[in-house]
Amino acid sequence: MKLTSQIDRINKLNKLIGNEKTGNPRELANRLGICESRLYCILDELKLLNIPIAYCRKRESYYYSKPFKMEASLHLIDLTNEETKTINGGFINYFFCRVVKTSFV
Repeated sequence: MKLTSQIDRINKLNKLIGNEKTGNPRELANRLGICESRLYCILDELKLLNIPIAYCRKRESYYYSKPFKMEASLHLIDLTNEETKTINGGFINYFFCRVVKTSFV
């Protein structure tokens, strides 16, 4: 599933940044199995979420500029019969299941 691989990629990125062992952008993109331009898009999205990611040219590594922990996860739970009644007008609330936890801690 593409969504789970994206979550795994975010968690791997977090670990590499937390350990300040990302390497330069090209090396990091290779470690994550993506192209360099996609890496920049992901980093931009994370920065828009106020995640304090910075880059040190001397160490050639990304790092958190202040103490920070991130964990991406997704938990799905089947809807009850009552909850399925909230499906209306072609719009499905919660996509047939309820997202319990999607978080960046």
